[in-house]
Amino acid sequence: MILLVLGFAVIASEALGQESPAAVLEKCCAITAQDLARLNKGQVLGRLIKVGNDTDIAIMGAVRLNVSKETYIDWYRRVENFKYSPMVKEAVQFHVPPRPEDVAAFVIDADQIKLLRDCKPGNCGFKFSNDEIAQSRADLDGPSNVRGKAEAFMRRILLRRVTQYVKQGDSGLQKFNDKPEEMDVLSTFRSILNASPYIKVAFPDLFTQLSNYRGTEDNAARDDIFYWSKELYGFGLRPIIGAFHARIYRANRSVTVIATKQIWASHYYDGSLGISVLVDANPGTYLVYLNRSRIDLLRDAGLKRWVVKKFAPRAIRKEMIGLKRQVEERP
Repeated sequence: MILLVLGFAVIASEALGQESPAAVLEKCCAITAQDLARLNKGQVLGRLIKVGNDTDIAIMGAVRLNVSKETYIDWYRRVENFKYSPMVKEAVQFHVPPRPEDVAAFVIDADQIKLLRDCKPGNCGFKFSNDEIAQSRADLDGPSNVRGKAEAFMRRILLRRVTQYVKQGDSGLQKFNDKPEEMDVLSTFRSILNASPYIKVAFPDLFTQLSNYRGTEDNAARDDIFYWSKELYGFGLRPIIGAFHARIYRANRSVTVIATKQIWASHYYDGSLGISVLVDANPGTYLVYLNRSRIDLLRDAGLKRWVVKKFAPRAIRKEMIGLKRQVEERP
């Protein structure tokens, strides 16, 4: 899911398994004794984290689940479950390799058709490469069956981007030419990753995997999930179509991490990395969600950044409450 993020310092994963849940949570996620006491009382946490880049937003959310790590992971693997959130209108998992039927459920909103038809290099309402912009203008030419053409084009873009990434790895990530300055997706992601040092310190092997995803040769030996979603945030924002790569990483018997990397987003997000840290609570599981995202809207700062700062902590707490309810009540 596209929700935002963070960066802290922690210790090596080998040491994590030898310490108490309290020590693990303090070192991996800056969860204090007071925070832990609140989690144990059934409360949820949600707060922003200070970052250096004005276009980044970093957030943390935490909750104690009354289910095991494996129960949560089983719930997570069924990506249609993500629709527990009122913001998530669609969530569909890709086959490996991806298939056309994986994007068949995509439906374009009427107000976004005009954005497609008006799309030009350096001035586009969607995060496309120059080649994709040229293709959109060719495919949507003419007045007939505009909706059908627009949906067919968007389905091809979504399928192509994920297919290239799954096959080629990081080298399959394309650039964005929706703004005057070209944006390199891979460089942006690595910048976000490097701004999250807690991953490198706590889980160095996972950090290496995230730094250099090699595609097909990686997939057979890893626990990966690829999916797309459609999310609505309100506040007059456009619906966001996003494609993601989630890797389930088992640090040791008591700690599992799910790292979620943005492959593509139709609007606003230049890049995003979500980290879910699952720690045995005996009974149950502590879940801490850390997300760092780079958002083009924040380049203007001012009011937009103030709105994000004001509403993001409340939003992440609400999401954690909904997540806990859905996971614990699953059939």
